[in-house]
Amino acid sequence: MTRVGLILTGGTVGARRTTRAGETVVSVATDSPGPGLVGSAVPAGLDIEFVPLSPLTLASEDMRPDDWRRIAGAVRAHVAAGLRRVLILHGTDTMSFTAAALSFMLADLDVTVVITGSNVSPDQEHSDARKNIHDAVVALLELPRGAYVVFAGGEDLPSLVHLGTQVRKVRISGQSFQSVNRRPVARVHGGALTWIDRWRPGSSGPARAATWIPGCCPSGCIRGSTSTRCGTRWRPAGTGPSSSSCTRR
Repeated sequence: MTRVGLILTGGTVGARRTTRAGETVVSVATDSPGPGLVGSAVPAGLDIEFVPLSPLTLASEDMRPDDWRRIAGAVRAHVAAGLRRVLILHGTDTMSFTAAALSFMLADLDVTVVITGSNVSPDQEHSDARKNIHDAVVALLELPRGAYVVFAGGEDLPSLVHLGTQVRKVRISGQSFQSVNRRPVARVHGGALTWIDRWRPGSSGPARAATWIPGCCPSGCIRGSTSTRCGTRWRPAGTGPSSSSCTRR
């Protein structure tokens, strides 16, 4: 049996439809459907025990940096308990922000973190929740350490695996996320993961804090007021080129 940490944070994937004053609304549920939902989405033939933690229950647009710290703390609690793979259910609006934050906050840990959610709450017809979770679990079992967003957005769509530091939300339906300045790491379809642009973390010891936050460049890559910028891909410190050897473009 494989033990996987599960972190529930709210969002549409943790929401239900309710009726208020004769009007149907979707709101984050205080009694999250997460554990049962995840169990029903596990790929056939896999024996997985999910260990749930729920550090917060919020619509993701209401999350703040302190909430990222709480999520990171929950991941660290799972790692302290001996777990090395963690699935996070999260709202889509700020999922990419959380993914980027966790990439740096957990860079010292040997842990694989996959974040997913849904465009439609799981109690609605044609919800993408189970498909996204199914594919996220497939990816979680194969990806190297690091933080990733895995998302399909529809039953007939493949899930794309995005590196946590290079992903953003670009639409509110379908494949809502897009990799930035690189191709997706992989795709998941038909229960199988296929590499697209495989990312390999540093192989010697735990990762250190990264020297490049996407959107910024290492010292020396930007000179004065010119538009020259670093053209290298993100890597943990010590695994990529130094600022003195940045590719110019």
